[in-house]
Amino acid sequence: PDLMPNTLNDCLHELAYWHDLYWLRRAASDNAGDHWPECQAREDFTFRCLARIKPKTKPEAVAVFRWLADSERMDDDEAESILLNLIG
Repeated sequence: PDLMPNTLNDCLHELAYWHDLYWLRRAASDNAGDHWPECQAREDFTFRCLARIKPKTKPEAVAVFRWLADSERMDDDEAESILLNLIG
């Protein structure tokens, strides 16, 4: 329970962590950037949480929308569910 994201901001923070970790490892070696299956599973889980956790504020919902657009994940299968969650 302590590792569950409770807000959309928690999800965005964790997704940024996985993104930064990937690029940090990638800088160390050409093939070191590949995610371990456990890491990828957690990142996928956190991404899906964006469709289930209700936004607490309008700025939080806007931050998720901007993250989706900036990370070019609007075409992902879960994107529609996330967007519907943001608008209520």
